[in-house]
Amino acid sequence: YKPHLERGIEAANNPDAKRYLDYRELLADPDVEAVVIATPDHWHEQMVMDAIHAGKAIYCEKGWTLSVDSAKRMRAAIKQSNTIFQLGHQGRQ
Repeated sequence: YKPHLERGIEAANNPDAKRYLDYRELLADPDVEAVVIATPDHWHEQMVMDAIHAGKAIYCEKGWTLSVDSAKRMRAAIKQSNTIFQLGHQGRQ
């Protein structure tokens, strides 16, 4: 959402901060080593899988997934790739 993006850029007070309108652009950036996934739960699996394929370390907030099958797919992909992954519940779940 572009207005939130611009507010975040302003708040960063960093003229070198990059803007990404699509998370896949961020994943394609070789300067990005890790990502924080703080989206609604139904996006987590796709974003985790895309981040794994992009070779990024991952911190995923809140509930991990909506189904056991999804959790098993992500766990298998994380283990197979040796991706650094952390799940945080932020004290709300």
